[in-house]
Parts: sequence; C-alpha cells; structure tokens
Amino acid sequence: MSKRNCTPEKIFFPPKKDSYVAEYNPGKNYGGLSYLFCGRFQGPGDIYRSLIQFDFTSLGGNYIPPGSDIVSAKVLLHMFRNETREPTILGAYMVKQLWHEFTVSWSTQPLFADTPTGTTTIKPGYLGLVCLDVTALVRGWYDGSIANMGLLLRGPENRDGILGFYSREHEDSTLWPRLAVEYYLA
Repeated sequence: MSKRNCTPEKIFFPPKKDSYVAEYNPGKNYGGLSYLFCGRFQGPGDIYRSLIQFDFTSLGGNYIPPGSDIVSAKVLLHMFRNETREPTILGAYMVKQLWHEFTVSWSTQPLFADTPTGTTTIKPGYLGLVCLDVTALVRGWYDGSIANMGLLLRGPENRDGILGFYSREHEDSTLWPRLAVEYYLA
C-alpha cells in the first residue's frame, strides 16, 4: 500500500517560548504575560509584534520520527481580540536570530525574513481559531536546512487594528498557540 493512501499521523507541539514586543514601550519585555498582540493599536509609533518558537525535535517523547515526510504544518492561534475594521492579513515570518522570552523587547527584537512564510486573512469581528500554514518552513526546520529560531507574527502596521491571541502563559492550556504537524512515517 502506498503511503499516500494512508491517513497521515498528526501531532501537536506547544510553544517553547513566546512574547510580544511593543514599539510604544521599546525597552519593555512582555514574555511572562498570557497574551500576544500583532498590528498597530493607536496610530504611528504603536506597533505590536509577537514571537513564538516551537521545539518539535523531542519533548518528552513528543517528536516526529526521523525520515518522516511532513505533509502539513500549521500554527494554531486562539484570537480573543480583534479591532480590525476591514479584512486584515496576519503573517508569520521566519526569525533569523536567537531571542530570549524574558528579555526580548522592541529595541532588541530579532531580525526576520522580509516576506511571510504563511499568511491568513482575518475578517472584522472574527474571534476564535486562526491557522497559518508554515509547511515549507517546518520542513526546513525538520531536515536541518533552516535553523529553527521561531516565528514573528505581524498584522498591518500602516493602520489601526490590533489583534490579540492567548500565549503559553494563559491559565487554560487548550488555548495556547500550537504547531499542528501532519506527516507520513518513513
């Protein structure tokens, strides 16, 4: 039987670390808070970005076996705040530098790719689960061709419309960001 005729395995990974950075408070760290923000809040100089890193190499036996074929990888976020007034693009960008959850700030945020690895459109008023397809990036992390330094989430930065998501510090772990990976065993 061909592996493409089988149902792929599915596995979920919680964040290893997450934080947001705020242009309005460029030296402040938000790594210990239970939420993440993206987009512009109130005018120029008030932009928010979020950082998330998932470790899927091995976490208490929760890993993808060597030689597996990743067919899908999605970042799942639970949105609790949406102040957009028009359809809004949320993008996930590959992070290019190491960062620390409890010291990262707007002033020290890591470099990230110019183009998003995955995007989704958020409609005004929508609250709930948001999915960003990051399959190509996760394949690179898995095979070692791309260093896994996490993702940076960005909303529109040229108009107001903040987006808020729960972080790994939220008391309800079912609302934490997750990386959902589907793969075929080797």
